[in-house]
Amino acid sequence: MAWAVGFFLVVNGALVSCARFRSRRATGMLRFLFWLPPLPLIWLTTSMSWGWLHDPTSSNLWPIAMVIVAVPCSLLELALLAAQRMAARRAASMNPPPSTTSPS
Repeated sequence: MAWAVGFFLVVNGALVSCARFRSRRATGMLRFLFWLPPLPLIWLTTSMSWGWLHDPTSSNLWPIAMVIVAVPCSLLELALLAAQRMAARRAASMNPPPSTTSPS
């Protein structure tokens, strides 16, 4: 059952690295909110891997479960990306760059 452990490590490693990458560039509350979308997927892959270690036929419908969980998580990720862009635009409009023209 080494493939179950490999599946767990690869999928959860990818999810955690994506969350780390996104949260590193965020500020404020968005830094913590970027960790929310991967949590249900991490829980799902952990429970599937645990089930596979005890009974290889326990999670035969894992692709369906993965899609059911991944779609809302992806929508939440897109909403957080939109919120991050809006926050960046708002910050840029409040702090305009200094003008490069010299006063006459």
